[in-house]
Amino acid sequence: MRISYNWLREFVKTDLTPQQMSDRLTMAGLEVEALEYLGEGISGVIVGKIISVNPHPDADKLTVCDVDTGSEVLPIVCGAKNMKAGDKAPLALSGASLPGGLKITKAKLRGVTSFGMLCSEKELGLAKDSTGLMLLPEDAPVGEDIVKAIGLDDWAMEVNVTPNRPDCLSVLGISREAVALTREELRMPHVNLKESGGRITDMIGVEIKDAGLCPRYAGRIIKGVRIAQSPDWMKMRLKAVGVRPINNVVDVTNYVMMEMGQPLHAFDYDLLEDKEIIVRAAAEGEVFTTLDGTERKLSDGMLLICDGKRPVALAGVMGGQNSEVSDGTVNVFIEAAYFNPSSIRRTSKKLGLHTEASHRFERGTDPEGLILALDRAAALMAELAGGKIAKGQADEYPKRIEMPEVKVRVAKVNSILGADLDKSEIKDIFTRLRLDIKNEDSKTLTVEAPPFRPDLTREVDMVEEVARIHGYGKIRSALPEYAMNPGAPDKIRGTSGKIKAAMLASGYNEVINYSFIDPRDLDRILLPEDDYRRKVVTLRNPLTVEQSVMRTTLIPSLIGNLSWNLSRGVRDVRIFEISKVFLSEGPGLPSEPLYAAALATGKRGENLWDARDGAIDFYDIKGMVDTLLDSLRITGAVYTPAEEIPFLHPGKSAWIMVGGKGAGYLGELHPGVIRACDLPVGAYIFELDLQSLLDLEPEPPKYSPLPRFPSVERDVAVIVPEEVTSFSIMRVIESLKIELIEDIRLFDYYAGKPIPEGKKSLAYTITYRSTSRTLTDEEVNEVHQAVVAALREKLGAEIREQ
Repeated sequence: MRISYNWLREFVKTDLTPQQMSDRLTMAGLEVEALEYLGEGISGVIVGKIISVNPHPDADKLTVCDVDTGSEVLPIVCGAKNMKAGDKAPLALSGASLPGGLKITKAKLRGVTSFGMLCSEKELGLAKDSTGLMLLPEDAPVGEDIVKAIGLDDWAMEVNVTPNRPDCLSVLGISREAVALTREELRMPHVNLKESGGRITDMIGVEIKDAGLCPRYAGRIIKGVRIAQSPDWMKMRLKAVGVRPINNVVDVTNYVMMEMGQPLHAFDYDLLEDKEIIVRAAAEGEVFTTLDGTERKLSDGMLLICDGKRPVALAGVMGGQNSEVSDGTVNVFIEAAYFNPSSIRRTSKKLGLHTEASHRFERGTDPEGLILALDRAAALMAELAGGKIAKGQADEYPKRIEMPEVKVRVAKVNSILGADLDKSEIKDIFTRLRLDIKNEDSKTLTVEAPPFRPDLTREVDMVEEVARIHGYGKIRSALPEYAMNPGAPDKIRGTSGKIKAAMLASGYNEVINYSFIDPRDLDRILLPEDDYRRKVVTLRNPLTVEQSVMRTTLIPSLIGNLSWNLSRGVRDVRIFEISKVFLSEGPGLPSEPLYAAALATGKRGENLWDARDGAIDFYDIKGMVDTLLDSLRITGAVYTPAEEIPFLHPGKSAWIMVGGKGAGYLGELHPGVIRACDLPVGAYIFELDLQSLLDLEPEPPKYSPLPRFPSVERDVAVIVPEEVTSFSIMRVIESLKIELIEDIRLFDYYAGKPIPEGKKSLAYTITYRSTSRTLTDEEVNEVHQAVVAALREKLGAEIREQ
């Protein structure tokens, strides 16, 4: 909301400077975002009177004007054509400054010396374009500084009005705030209303069809107006608050709206059919052409102002082309109404049509103040456009809008604010805010807010008013008292934290990606059309196509992170992410399981001069999964070959089984994915469903004393069919339940000659140890032979000679 400080001072007598008033308003919750001096950049410009206009002796397009400055007459060369002798115009004398940094000097133009420049509105920064000089009123004092003469000796305040304060969308509303803050008297505008026409009830009828959408509608009629330009004082004031002047009738409606916050609309009375006003809801699909010439298709429930035969205005938003005030208008009907804010908001949003009127109506205007605004507009219109005001108003108000009475406890005010105000101080603040004290006792005040304050309906609203006017700076600072409650442990957060700690300790970096991906990412990772991860949740209004669906797996995001790093020369990449995915399971909301995924590529260790670690491979990523499961104290993980995961290499991938259920997968990215994603290197990934791990009970920690006796190791190499897994071999050994077996470790795998085709060789180291004695070779050999016999018997394994 942009207001003029001089206009504000017509309502409030104050000696505060514009900056001081801005500070007061800001501290009271009405933030003044900008303060602009309207005469900025203008100096040395005065009111000049043109004595004569003569042709330039050597230029057809120029004239030479003799201009009276009040102390002397100077020749001024001018290119404008709209002036004549006797006119007054802004004169920039030699040495003057104009907006934009232009300096005026005495200059010779085509042989004639010009002692300054006659100015247009554009040159004074008052308009974007102009066709000639700015002609001033006849009574403008010759020689007076132009800044004072045309009202530029003023400040414009840009006030950020929050949506709950519609009362401050006017000079009057902000003046009420200023009065409450300064304890000055509020001076209301003088309404010099002279009714000299016939009775309005004989001229027009008003009917409200839906009082829920339009609780009150009023109007006045003025006959015999003359459409013309508004006087300069009104035009300058409207420009100061950012409103473009149009003509004296329309300008009055805009002037009163900015002054009092009540939007008004002027109809050409002679264009109203049957001399009736009917306020009704629009029918679905009804078409109406607004003042901007746009044909608009309306929806059921939008509110229309109609005459006896057709719509003439879109209520609260914009008037119609079929009843607008034009140069030929003689008789005017002025509308002032209170419309349901929600209805106007829906109409404005649905049509994409936001106006100064709708901005106020959709926040809530004052149903009791519209008559004063109507009378003010009628008086101004009669003063500026002539004509006679009909007697009375057409005022339909079926049911008065009542404001709630709010009980305010003094103790509650002080409790919330941390203040120590007594009842009289609180009452004084309410009185300054024009709140009506309905009842009071020693501890409470029963208050009713005025209709222009629809935001005050609860006790806490009243407490906020006390805080604003008393001054936030006067309330002492104190930390709030709060009882700490540790709450129940969060299993998901605990698991995520352990995984994150394990990943970071292993040299991985955490990444955080958007939950939105490009649907084409699913093509790049070779997902078949019937894959469950293709059932994505699509955003209705995505920012870009690259963020148009919710991800069903974390892998595309990690591949994107890898590509970003590789393009910037970072080739050793180890990253992980813990986040939700969104799996659609039909109608309704998707499920949101928590996943953990990681990607690794490049060298295993640092690139030192004697490094022999080599590149990351399948066993590095598998070891990372083992580390994670160990951090969660989950044992018994089984890795089985996976041939059917579309984005993993069929010979270098595995399912992760925990507790007999699938928990995720790991492996090398499929060569097809590497090509589709334009990656220069391969990479290894894993993805875990953390919910499957949360359902498992972790192994309780056990204490084992340090071994006192030495261990004994024996190796065994077996030849088995290719389909026999290492896990099944280890399960056979574990099933013997031999207490002396401390550890079983696979250390070699071989396939090829001399191993028969269709078979493979697996070699294990078995560690034996007793907790009570040192084992002898005979004891170890006997137990080891039992292991070998079990492998032969249960798996048909052949023992390979070492």
